[in-house]
This record gives sequence, structure tokens and C-alpha cells, in this order.
Amino acid sequence: MTENEKILYGFGETQKIVAIQQISSDKMRLYIRDGESVNYVDKKFYPFFFASSDSFLQTFDSKFWKKRLEGDGYYKYIYAFESWSDMYRALRNIARQLNYQKTSFNDLKEIYTRFEPITQFLLQSGETLFKGLKFEDVNILAIKAVIITGENSKSRYKDQLFAFGIADNKGEVEIHYQKSNKIIERDLLIKLVEIIQSKNPDLLIGFNSTEEIALLSARYILHRINFSIGRDNTEPLIDLNNKVQVGTKQIPDVIVSGRHFIDLLQMISHSDTIKREVEDYSQPNIMKYFGIKETFEFAMDDREVVNFVENEKDHSVIVHKIENDLKEILQLSEILLPPYFYQAHFVPMNLIQIIRTGVSLKIELMMVREYLRRRYSLPISQSVQPISGGYTNVFYRGVFENIIHADVESLYPSIIISHKINPASDKLGVFLKLITILTNERLKLKKLKEKTDDLKLKRYYDSMQLSYKILINSFYGYLGYFKALFNDYQKANQVTKSGQELLKKLISEFQERGCTVIEVDTDGLYLAPQKKLTEEEERKLVEEINETIPEGINLSYGGRYARILSYKKKNYALLTYDNKLIIKGSALISRSFENFALNFMRECIELILTDKLEMIPKIYHELRSDIVNLKIDINDLARTEILHDTYEEYEQAVNSGKRQKSAAYELAYKYYGNKFYPGMKITYYITGDDPDVKVFENCELVDFYNPNFPNVNREYYLKKLEEYVSRFQVFFSEEDFKVLFPSEDFNALFQKTTNVSFENKPKVINTKVVEES
Repeated sequence: MTENEKILYGFGETQKIVAIQQISSDKMRLYIRDGESVNYVDKKFYPFFFASSDSFLQTFDSKFWKKRLEGDGYYKYIYAFESWSDMYRALRNIARQLNYQKTSFNDLKEIYTRFEPITQFLLQSGETLFKGLKFEDVNILAIKAVIITGENSKSRYKDQLFAFGIADNKGEVEIHYQKSNKIIERDLLIKLVEIIQSKNPDLLIGFNSTEEIALLSARYILHRINFSIGRDNTEPLIDLNNKVQVGTKQIPDVIVSGRHFIDLLQMISHSDTIKREVEDYSQPNIMKYFGIKETFEFAMDDREVVNFVENEKDHSVIVHKIENDLKEILQLSEILLPPYFYQAHFVPMNLIQIIRTGVSLKIELMMVREYLRRRYSLPISQSVQPISGGYTNVFYRGVFENIIHADVESLYPSIIISHKINPASDKLGVFLKLITILTNERLKLKKLKEKTDDLKLKRYYDSMQLSYKILINSFYGYLGYFKALFNDYQKANQVTKSGQELLKKLISEFQERGCTVIEVDTDGLYLAPQKKLTEEEERKLVEEINETIPEGINLSYGGRYARILSYKKKNYALLTYDNKLIIKGSALISRSFENFALNFMRECIELILTDKLEMIPKIYHELRSDIVNLKIDINDLARTEILHDTYEEYEQAVNSGKRQKSAAYELAYKYYGNKFYPGMKITYYITGDDPDVKVFENCELVDFYNPNFPNVNREYYLKKLEEYVSRFQVFFSEEDFKVLFPSEDFNALFQKTTNVSFENKPKVINTKVVEES
């Protein structure tokens, strides 16, 4: 094993570890795949922590080892113990000695530790999971259980496991369900355990499967059957101390000995994009979001299954639904899991921790592993300092044609490598070595992907390179992360300053060749050439300028667009040559808008970009008329907000003047009392007849809207619409803006739409602006 391989993959040489389980206070069990079988080996484990002083534990009564590490880092000593319980008592001893009152040892300044046994073992042993395995090499088993629940259910199968299905990643599917008196619930419970043990999966996956496991556990207890699905025949443990918020649900971890239990619904919570764009976390809706096509005849919610259980002729419907759900679960797992699976090859953490942990900690643990191997002292985090941002600017506002996007590939990582930027406290230079190794390995994988025609290999190389990319792109962020051991604000500023200088040089190079640079967005430029170019000519232009920049930095051709609507820094809209609209930023149009405004603003942007301005007055009048005449769905007028605080936290913030009263929180308290919880979604509309009402005093839940007695504040929504369209004012003369968005008398909006004719068609005004970042 080379030094680079030890830094990246850890110094442990055990291949094909599919799971690690702590089996006692001082032992770990490593499950190792050997073809279709899995063997295990038990290894001694010595829990440890780094410390700033050698004077701790002078009166400690259990055996421990203490070693002075090389170097002059803050954490100069390492303490090791014979068991996890001894280490825990030692940490409590130190906390009392230092009069430490908090509950987490991770926040104890004088100590550096990760209070997770498997993470500690991986740091100490240098081992990592899945090394030597591809994603398709591990055994994956998808599970779907149908349990008839509901207080109002009159089914004879109420509260029972009626059916279950399993599907593995080798293509095998099994569905089992109750059949009169031939197969009863007890038979199904026994069969499920038998199948799992026979299949011997490394990963157990499902969608909302944590809830299914909890319900199944109750049924196993009732029937006095062991739910022994662990590799050591133990039952699953539902860890209520570790929960993940997904929509309105708090989903706890499920621990299955010797296996990884992954609830894909839990994984959804780690994507801010999904949380912003998805309101309904049901399986059909999530699959639709990811473009996984419905193969079932019709979409059926799990709660509807009860309608098909009584009549045996309908049982085929349930079987088809389960088969469909299993296919979807496996397809979704192939989208979500591979990047995390391949990160496990080099990050010293268990798979579930890798899924839910931020990238900065992953980088840090890889560095700490190398410091531990070299027996070198660790630094302490620097105090917070200001960091300059990336260079963003807008030079022109308006509509421009024949747009080229030039992209600086991995700008900050490239600067770190080419300028050899390393944190001052990283005396072993691991930071720079690590990002360089990751980058080189990623480039190799990208080339391999391009060379092969094998689709499976292409997917493998792509998943691998993506797992590298996620880490690579976070090294700059690590430099400026306030909790990072090796943070360095001066070096972080050096990176951003170099980035700014490079982008300004690129602007100059393009301008010298007659191009109009419209927007600069951190690591890319949008520009219009003097004349329309073919795609080949555009690529040559970008390549020509790429030759002028320092070695190690690569300017690539990022694409071409028919038009751009440039508004503000990092806020613009693009129209592709096949007329697809792409909107960036939230200053012009925001996801927080009500649906009626969101749809209208998108339509206006598209009409502006396609030069169909004459259509705007008509749709503007129609929308205003629909609001006044209440010909608009209440859900399109409503706003949905996610509650982030408890009622006590909200009330305290309001009383202290840190925040204003909120309609969502006031409604939540009104209908749920102080029992509402963070993650709850509140959908409401505005009532009354004054456009300037206090929203938190004039609001109602959409659930209580009565179309026969509408109490919608039409004046309020008309005023909101006028506020939204005012954002377009900068693109037009005052006269043209009034023609496009006419202010009509309230009563006039009850009249039919009239066609609008123009003596002179309105035009977008392109203006030069200066907005230095």
C-alpha cells in the first residue's frame, strides 16, 4: 500500500468489510464478504481521546495508557483505555475536574474525541467499509410490509401484517400475503425472518420502512416470535435518541446487527433542494420528483390498501402494488446511495453516519486518521474571522442574445492545488495531499468513464467520481468552518482573493476579443460575442482564453443559450435553444411566492425572453380579474410555511423583539396549542378586506376555507401582485411598464378581458450597471 493510498483509504488492509458491529465494550466484529458468503473476525478495540494536558486522570482507578504525541499542537496527548465504559468514566472525571456542565463531550475544549465507537475503531485501525467492492457487489434487500392500521378500519385483518414483499438487487422478488386460513399472520412473520436470514443482505432498504419495522416489532412481540433479522440473530433496535426530521415526521434510526438499515425517506431530509421543492413526502410523490416512472396501473397510497384486503379476488391488486413499490425503492436507492457507498471506501465512519454527516467532518476525520497513524499532535480551531466572498457581479441588465457560458472547473479546489494552499496548523501537510490525491483520482475515473462503452462500468466510474467531487468541493469551506480543527481564515481569504483575480483576468480577456460580459457568478461567466457564432466557434473562443490562464486552472465550455434576462448579481433567467426556461436566484422570482404569483412571474419572464410582450397585459388582467372574482383555487393563493421552532422558542423570540409575529405560528398555536412541533407545515390564506392588514391577525388555514362563504382578502392579493410585478420595472420605460401592467379600477376587473393593442410595441431597455461585490 502506497503512502497516498494510506492517506486516502486508510492504512488498514482488510478488503470487503460489509459491516462492523460493536459486540462488547472492547471488541468489534468485522463482517467480511467472500463471494456469496459472509465471514466475521473479532478485533480488540481500545477507545481513546486526544487531550491538551497530561495532568488529567491522576486519581483515575482503571487502567489506561497515555502518550505524548510529536509536534506542538494543542492536543499533545492521547489517552487510551481497555473498554468503552472506562473511557466514558474517564471523560466524566475530566468534565467534573474542569467543572464542565454541557452534555456532549464533543464540545469539551480540552478534549478532542468522536463519541462514536465505530468511528473510533476505524480511526484507530485504519480500516474502511466496502473497500474492494462495487455497489452492485453488496447484497441489497428492499422490504415492503403492508400492515392494516387505522382506528376506523373494520377489516378482519386490522392491525395485522397482511402482506410483505422483498426484492434484491439481483432481480429476485417474493410476495407473501394472508390467504384465508391457509396462511395467517404468524406464518408471514416467521417467513419474513427466514427470507432475510437466507438472503443475508448487507443493506436492508425501504421507504418509510422505519415505521414498518416499529409496527412489525409490535406484531412479533404479540406472537412471541423473535424478530431476529440481525446477522447474529438479534432483533432490530429502534434508536429513539437519534431522529431525523422529514416533513412532519421524526424518523428514528433502526440498528440491525451486522447490516445497514437505510430508510430512503430519512435520506430525503439531507437534501435542502428536495425539502424546498417537495411538500408531500409520500412514496408516489417522491418517485415523481426523481423521475421514477409509475409502473403500477394507478397510484395507491398505503392507506388505501385496506379497500382490497377483504375480497380475495382483489388481492392481486395488492401484490402488484407491492411489486411496484419494491421496484421503485430499488431504483431510488440506485440514485441516492452510491455516492455515500463509495465515500465509505475512504471516510472512517459507518454508512448511516456518512449519509447524515456534513462533508467538513468527513475531511477532518480523514486528516485525524493520518495524524493518529503518525502519532502527531492535533491543533485547535482558530477563532472566527471574517472571510471575503467569491467574486460575483452583473455588468448589464436586460435581454441579450447568443449567450456563452464559460465555466472555471472546480475553481477553489484548483486554486488550492495550484497555489499549494495548506492550513498553517496542518504541520504534516495532509490537507493539500488529500485534495490533490482526490482530484487526481477523480480525473482518472472521468477518463475511464469516457473510454468505456460498458454501461455498468460507466455508472461505477460516475458514482465513484461523484463521491470524490462532493469531498473536493468542500475543502475550501473546511478552511473557513469555525468548528474545523485545521481551519485557517487567512488561507480561506487567499483562495477567494485568487479566485477574484482570475475571474477579473478572464473578463478582460473576453472583452479584448469584443465580447460583452453580462454576469459573473463565482466560478463562471455569461457573455455575448460580437456576432453570432456556431457552437464550434464558441468552443474555440473559450479554449483560446483557457490558454492564457495559469496551469492547473481549466476554463471549460459550459454551454450556450439563446437568450439571458439579466437582473441582479446571481439572479438571471436563461432560455435554451430548444426554448426551456432556467431561472437562477430568488430576487426576481422566489419559491416563497404564492403559486398564483410564481406561475404568473414565470410566464412573464418567458414572454419577455421570447419577445412576446404583447401577451402580458392580457394575462395580467385575467389574473387580477380571477382574484377579484375568486375564480382562482384557494391553494394557489395560499402560502405554506415550515415551522422551525417550538412554540416556546417562537414566543420567547417574539417577546424579546428578535422576530415579528408570524401567521403560520399563530395558526399552529390556535389549532394545535403548544403541541405543534418543528417540521410541521402550515398552509394558510389571508382574510379581511384591507390590503394593509396585519397578516398574523387576518389569516386562516386552507383546511377551513369555505367556497360558499369566501373570506379571501382580494385587495391584499391584488396589492401583492403589484409588488411582485414591480420587479420588472427596471427593464422598461415608465410608459411601457404602465402599458404592460396597467393599474385598473377594482370594479373594472369584473368586466370581461379586452384585447390590448399597441401603437408602439414595448421594448426591453438594456442598461449598463455596476454592482461591485
